[in-house]
Amino acid sequence: MQRICGYLLAVSVLLSLAALSAKAQQDTGTILGTVTDPTGAVVPGARVTIRNVGTGYQRIGTTGTGGDYVFTPLPVGEYELRVEQTGFQTQIHPKLTLQVQQKLEINVQLRLGQSAETIEVTGAGPQLQTSESSLGTVTNTQYVNELPLNGRNIYQLVALSPGAVTSADGNPSIGGQLDQRQTYLLDGFSNFNYQGSINSGGVWNIQPSPDAVQEF
Repeated sequence: MQRICGYLLAVSVLLSLAALSAKAQQDTGTILGTVTDPTGAVVPGARVTIRNVGTGYQRIGTTGTGGDYVFTPLPVGEYELRVEQTGFQTQIHPKLTLQVQQKLEINVQLRLGQSAETIEVTGAGPQLQTSESSLGTVTNTQYVNELPLNGRNIYQLVALSPGAVTSADGNPSIGGQLDQRQTYLLDGFSNFNYQGSINSGGVWNIQPSPDAVQEF
């Protein structure tokens, strides 16, 4: 499944509109990971706080018996992760960018010390995706704004995705399948024209303006 989002569009394409809030599962992502101590042993019961830097939206949880935490669904955006536990220094991971349908894995190794002491972790390398095997990509606002579109058709950018080509009827085709077998989502809701699919291949009901699309 290919996804377009702008606050967000999807084919099994996913698009999202910047003026709309990302509420549905398809317009969100996940931040998860494991908290350990300096020896590599898991740390259960640690307090984990996730905060959306742009909106102030915040959620608080604790690590399980295996030291793991999961926050889902989360609206896409930039987040700050804060981990606290008695006997360890507080650790902060700022500027975590969460994209549509992404599972962002942030593993935290705490250092011994007082919780009043704070460590800010910056410059972390890209996280390896190990939680699922699906193939996809995100086309961000820069591509949407700068790449030429014939007739301002945002769906043309689907062809930038892995395994995507333009079919004979001009519609994008994903993974070698017929374009009639694709699904289109707009902010997590069905945007597929079933009658159009019967008559002329897989098509969408609504074609958002590129100006309204954040990413897909």
